[in-house]
Amino acid sequence: MLQVMQICKKSTSSLFHIIRRCFVPDADKLIHYLPEILYDKEIASGVRELSLIRHAQSVLFGEDNTGFPPWFRREHAFSERYLYRMCNVELLLPFGGVRFCGKWVQESFGNYGDVLWLVARFRVERLLRLLWQRGHFAYSDGVYTSLKAVGYYHFLLCALPEFLHVLKRYPDVKVLLCQDELYPFVGAFLDLLGVRQRICLPPWSRVFVSDYAFSAVESHCGFVPPDDIRLLRDTFLPLAEEGKNCQRIFLSRKKSTRSFSNQAELEDLMGSFGFTVVCLEEMTVLQQISLFRSAEVVVANHGAGLSNLVWGNSDVKVLELFSPVFLNDCYFRLAKALGMAYQHVIADGTGWGTVDLSKVKEVLSAIDAVG
Repeated sequence: MLQVMQICKKSTSSLFHIIRRCFVPDADKLIHYLPEILYDKEIASGVRELSLIRHAQSVLFGEDNTGFPPWFRREHAFSERYLYRMCNVELLLPFGGVRFCGKWVQESFGNYGDVLWLVARFRVERLLRLLWQRGHFAYSDGVYTSLKAVGYYHFLLCALPEFLHVLKRYPDVKVLLCQDELYPFVGAFLDLLGVRQRICLPPWSRVFVSDYAFSAVESHCGFVPPDDIRLLRDTFLPLAEEGKNCQRIFLSRKKSTRSFSNQAELEDLMGSFGFTVVCLEEMTVLQQISLFRSAEVVVANHGAGLSNLVWGNSDVKVLELFSPVFLNDCYFRLAKALGMAYQHVIADGTGWGTVDLSKVKEVLSAIDAVG
């Protein structure tokens, strides 16, 4: 029996290494940081331009962070960040990953784990392309970039600033997009920017670009650098009118799985404190910008709608409601980076949980007392 188990273990280990060999890149197939490897003449010859976007900096999120739980991360060191213009790259849509000189450029993906997962998926999809004869595209008539098709938080606070850095440097850049009807806001933001040179491609197409520009991706998602916040605000706030009717807003999650068991009672409580219950899914991008630009108090379940805090003023007061099974401190840091007053309440129970309305009422009463 022991011998059988040892044989099975050895076979499983061998199978794992075969699969890993097929789909996960070797260490020498990854470029972690382009400026460090420009001594390689082949790689250096393919980098047309390298522009510094930001010097390394350490950011403290808020001056007074006492009273918050230990899992709230309060400080972050942002590394030096560059914008690259490269020649003869293979592009991985919808994630904007770059393959260059037979190697994957980690700065086009993000953290190391994402690179491994995405490259493995890319290789599976490439095999399917060979079997199904899916698309093969090549572009050589100008400067190109790509815009990631991802969820609203990652798009607004990660992918869009990356794109804006490129657009600022190359105003006539042509944009490669993945055909994805799940994220209509991607096209909406491009409309606001007046970007008309868009090319929509099927997901996981094989794309070759002779002249490609991209800015390095922040390695730790959830930490938004101050220069990206300024870039977003400087670009989009002038396009939206400042609203005046919804100064206290509660973001409804009735249509989402991220709603508390007593969500209806919670919304009734919000109404008694003069809040307007809004459903962001029913609003245009400009309407959302205008709404948060004029907000005084924002209350919401944890969710992507809070990404719109980036449009708010520094005197906004924020109350975020957490599920006991999903705790993420990204909006705490966003609010603090903008100078906002931030508080939170964690729900009780199982599933998404039941929020303690007495705690919410206590926080709102304190906000009213301060005025």
